[in-house]
Amino acid sequence: MQLLFAKLSELQEKYKASNIMLRDFSSNDNELDTFLVDNGYFKVAMPDNHILENIDITSKDQYVESLSPDQENI
Repeated sequence: MQLLFAKLSELQEKYKASNIMLRDFSSNDNELDTFLVDNGYFKVAMPDNHILENIDITSKDQYVESLSPDQENI
């Protein structure tokens, strides 16, 4: 895990990422929870799923046009 954290920090610096998310760990692993907190991470409940409904976008240009200004450079 320490190697993973080192690589994550390296990539965060390289890509100027403001956040790192680690997902899908067992919610019942108290030892891992403690380890993550001791290394500067914290646990946040995530939704089970995300469903987008009524999407009527048929082209890349239409999609880009629908983005808010701060999402257009992704």
